[in-house]
Amino acid sequence: MDGKLTTMDVTRTNAHVKGTAALEGYALLLGDTAGGEGITTIDVTRINSHVQGKNPLW
Repeated sequence: MDGKLTTMDVTRTNAHVKGTAALEGYALLLGDTAGGEGITTIDVTRINSHVQGKNPLW
């Protein structure tokens, strides 16, 4: 929640999807980039693509 997306954000979001480390509060809201269905593999893919510079989220 530092205003930058990094590989750590990809890792944390992926861990949430796998059920190994839950995101809570504002981080949970930020992780849902597709909107509406909670954090899914689609969100992980979108965040990863942004981090790699392929498809910006904003």
